[in-house]
Amino acid sequence: MADGPRHQSVDRREKGSVMSRLVTCIMVVVLLSGCGRPGLYTVSGSDRQARQAGLLANIIIEQWGRHRFSGLLAVQDKYDGLSFALLDATGVVLLQGAVVSDPEEGAGGLRGVMKKSRVGDFLTVMLRRIFLEEPVRRPCSRDMLSTFCAEVGREGNIVKYLKAGPFTLWEIKKIKTKAGNTIVYGQPWLGVRVAIKEIEGGTK
Repeated sequence: MADGPRHQSVDRREKGSVMSRLVTCIMVVVLLSGCGRPGLYTVSGSDRQARQAGLLANIIIEQWGRHRFSGLLAVQDKYDGLSFALLDATGVVLLQGAVVSDPEEGAGGLRGVMKKSRVGDFLTVMLRRIFLEEPVRRPCSRDMLSTFCAEVGREGNIVKYLKAGPFTLWEIKKIKTKAGNTIVYGQPWLGVRVAIKEIEGGTK
């Protein structure tokens, strides 16, 4: 009889552990449900004119508030997507690659000293989301727990985001200013923030 309270305490801990694992599994399922939902996406030509002109911008990559990279990003339109080059602050090319419109395709033909790093895959996904992917229906497409939206705000500023349930998986803000356009890309659950600021006279 003396062991009764101890057994009850152990049972409560085990139940708590099981509930914790269950909640974790549910969160993982919710997060993953927002990835790779083809019913949410279409390839848009809305930014095609800008890409054909070419884009040269400063890029700063941060994670959890820590500086990870700063340099230059060049983006150029291609018939089946776009190409990009990542340069250091002096203009030396560190990485070149291509982004095709098919979301199932990964980074294509990476070249440069950073080709074996994760940066190529990251940039490929990010640039596809910024320039190519749009909701099937405007302003929002929904599929099961996933919601993908592209909303136009004041002065033509655009906010584009993907949510799985209440969780924001990624978000893009395109901000137009007199000093030049800025794109801010974020993945809150990974602490990732990327600022892409167009260099004045950098479109060509």
